[in-house]
Amino acid sequence: MYDLAHYIHRFGVKRLLVFVYTHCNPDNGDLHCADGVGIEVNDFLQEIVGPDLNSLAKETHSLLVLNVCGGIWTSETSSEHLKAYAQR
Repeated sequence: MYDLAHYIHRFGVKRLLVFVYTHCNPDNGDLHCADGVGIEVNDFLQEIVGPDLNSLAKETHSLLVLNVCGGIWTSETSSEHLKAYAQR
C-alpha cells in the first residue's frame, strides 16, 4: 500500500496543501466521487485523508481546502463531522 504520509515526511515537506473540489449531495451532504456515487464526509476524512496524513498536517503548516457546494453545510451530519474534524 502506498503510504503518502511516509513519503511526504521522508522528503522533508514543510507545507502541505490538499484541495478537494467536488459537488455535494444537497440532501445528505455526501461528497460526489463519480456519477451517482458519493462518500460520507466522515468516511472521506477517516479513510481518504486518514490519521497518518492528519498527524503529518499537524506537524507542518498545512491546509485542507474543501471547495464544495452548500450541501455539506445544509446536512447536519456532514457539517458536524466537518466541524469535529477541524477542531481536532
